[in-house]
Order: sequence, then structure tokens, then C-alpha cells
Amino acid sequence: MYELPQPDSASQNALLRAVADQMALKPRSSAFPPALEALYQNHLGAQDRMRIIIPALLSLAIIDAILLMGSMRAPAAKFTGTIWELAIFTVPILLVMAWLHRDRASPWRVPSTIGCVLLMTLAANLAVRRADVAGAESIAFSLSLVVVASNILLGLGFRAAVLTSALTCLVSVICLFSDPQLHWHQCFMPISLMAAAGTLTLIANQRMERGSRQIYLLLLREKLQSRSMRAQNDRLNEISYTDPLTGIANRRRFDEMLEVGWTAARHSQDSLALLMIDIDHFKRYNDTYGHPAGDQCLQRIARAIAGTVIGESDLAARLGGEEFGILLRNADQHSARAIASRVHQAIERLAIRHSASTTEPFISVSIGLAVAVPAEAGLPATLIDAADRALYDAKHAGRNRTASGPRRAA
Repeated sequence: MYELPQPDSASQNALLRAVADQMALKPRSSAFPPALEALYQNHLGAQDRMRIIIPALLSLAIIDAILLMGSMRAPAAKFTGTIWELAIFTVPILLVMAWLHRDRASPWRVPSTIGCVLLMTLAANLAVRRADVAGAESIAFSLSLVVVASNILLGLGFRAAVLTSALTCLVSVICLFSDPQLHWHQCFMPISLMAAAGTLTLIANQRMERGSRQIYLLLLREKLQSRSMRAQNDRLNEISYTDPLTGIANRRRFDEMLEVGWTAARHSQDSLALLMIDIDHFKRYNDTYGHPAGDQCLQRIARAIAGTVIGESDLAARLGGEEFGILLRNADQHSARAIASRVHQAIERLAIRHSASTTEPFISVSIGLAVAVPAEAGLPATLIDAADRALYDAKHAGRNRTASGPRRAA
């Protein structure tokens, strides 16, 4: 099936409603609303054209063979002329088919196909003029094969097939009735056969098109519903990994990323750094300004901390209460301390007043920093413990600072 573009949620829901409305129609229309019809035509253009090219080549070969056999009893000059005429008409048809196979989504697919059918019809009628009377009658009757091929084998929609059949019959009527070697009754029977073949094959064409459109609607509905379910699942996963208050990663996401980072670092023997961040005297802030103000403070600080993370594989998360963490992959002591310095500067720029703090008149944070190269038997918890001890040292040393443990294997 043609790969659908990625619409937004509203467009996808609208498309689903259009599909449901179209499937509810009885009898179903041979045309969709404009937006749905455009998708269907793109789907047709992206199909494997070999399912049409091979039958078209086979039809072309059969019709050419019949025309040649009908002209064999004509004089050699006329027979040779028929061969040249068929070549002149057949070569452009082959080139068009090759182009359509290469450019499968061409908007000229249907007009080009109709043009090829009319070229074949004209070639057949010219062969009638070059053949003797008996051969002309057999060739004229073979014109109905052109109608059958165009309506059944070439993948034309019902409306295009109706137009093609009408033009084919019109060209044949003009050519046959203007042929001086054929009597009117010799022209009437081939035209009648063409009309009968056209009527029957158009009925079959319409039924096939309706069936094809119905199958497309079913497939499109399943694809849209599957995409909608994936989007919902992605949204649920995002919610399950996001802290509802601050909007950054939560403890669950942090633990999973720590496990992934630890395993990767153990195999590559790269270092892994962890910053444990705690807001100084946050309980006093809540007691002084109230919990709503405390929530706003946490949100602002979370955004500031998240803004210091640069690497795609790094993570800032709220670990619980007023405690945050930053996980840094492939980071040494120097780069981890640079991130910690950026965190202090970001918090200072917030200038959130904290009159109850015994450290600073504004909100500040203490940071514990640990860097380790995971050992084969080591566990991620050892990095957390090291960062926790460093955080305790930072608080014990007077807060609003970063303390770090030694870089080591863990």
C-alpha cells in the first residue's frame, strides 16, 4: 500500500471519519471525496505496475499477431506496409509502457494509457484497409479485443474505461464505414461486437473497481487505526516516563537510563557521571511561602536544570521531592564539574527569593558529583551511593556548592 504521509491528530481523525462514511454508503460510489480520492490515486500510482505491464504486453502481442495473420493473404507490398505501420504504432506504445513502469506515480498515467489504446485501434483500422476483403473482416472483428484489453487488463478506472471504449468505437466507426472495400453489413457486425464487448467489460470493470476501492478502504482504516494506537501508546509511554509536576523525566526513566548507560559504559569502558542535586532548605521554603509556591519553584528549577543538559544521551530527571539528578555518559570529572557550574549559574539567574534560607537570600542548590568506570561485577547503585555521599559532603560544607568523590572503577 502507498505509504501515507504523517498527518496531525486532527487530520488523521478526519480521514478516519471520511473512510467510515464512505464504507457506510450503499451502493458504494465509484469515486471518493477529493482528499480520499487523492490518496487512492497515489496508492494506485505506487502499485507494482508489472501487474498491468505484462498483460498489456501480452495483449499487444496478440493483437499484432492477429493483424499480421489477417494481412498475410494481401499482396507482398501491402503486407510489408502493414508490418511497417504496426512497428510505427507499436514502438511508441512500448516506450510509453516503459516510461509508465519507471515513473509509477505519474499524473499522466491514465491519459497515456488511453492514448496507447487509441494508437492500437488506429493501427488495427489501417490494417483493415491494407488487407483483402476476407482478411479485412477478420481484422475488423479482432477490434473487440482492443476493447476487452483496455477495460479489463490495463487497470483503467470505470470512468476512464467508459471514455476509452467510446473513443475506440468512434475511431473504428469512422475508419470502417469510410473503407470503400467494406459493405455496410460488413462494418455493422464488428461495430456491434465491439459495443457488446465494451458493455460487458465495462460492467466487469465497475465491479472490479468497487471491489478494489472497498479493499483499499479496509486497508486504509486498519493502517490509520494502527497508527492511532501507536500514537496513543507512545503518549502513554511518554506520560509514564514524565514527572507530572515538572514535565521532565521521572525516577522510572532515570533508573532505566542509568541501567542502559551503565551497561554501555561497562562494555566500552567509558566513564559515567552522575550529579545529585538537592534544593537547599526547601522544606523551609514550603513552610514560608506555601505549597503552591513550592510547586512553582520546583517547576522553574526543573526547567533550569534540564536546560543545562546538552548531550543527546544525557538525562535530567526529578528523583523525588526536591531532589534532581543529571546522568552524563562519556563524561569525566572536568566536564561533569562544568555541567554542575552551569546548574549553579542557572539557579542563580532565577533569583527566587528565599527569606527563610540560612545559606543565601535566594534559592540555591547543593550538588554531589560522582564519576565511575563500571567494573564487570559493579552495580549502578554504587554510582548513586557515591553521588549521595558527595551530596552529603556538599551540604555539610555549607550548601550552595558542588562536592565530588574520586574517579574510580565501580
